[in-house]
Amino acid sequence: MSQLRNMEQSNNDKFDALQHDIVKIKKEIISVDNRVAKAESNRLTSPLAYSSPTPLKTVVETENKNSPSGDLPLHQTQIINEEDDRGPRLTEKEVEKLLPPELNG
Repeated sequence: MSQLRNMEQSNNDKFDALQHDIVKIKKEIISVDNRVAKAESNRLTSPLAYSSPTPLKTVVETENKNSPSGDLPLHQTQIINEEDDRGPRLTEKEVEKLLPPELNG
């Protein structure tokens, strides 16, 4: 009889452990579902999700259409490539002023 009780107690302990694991797994599933839903929501509402022209590209296209140079051949018009427009360049001395002293040599 005592062997039967020991087996029953062992089975009850295993059952309790399994129930505990099930609760943990359910919480993890809910957490993953929430993260996926949040990521989807951010992706759908993110301005990067929509392909709109950059301000520079829009201005250049508008100027080309409205400017008198719009009638000129391509070799006589100023074409601005968005990737090449990085703003004014700094001289070597200006760059050295921005670097920490240990990097200036």
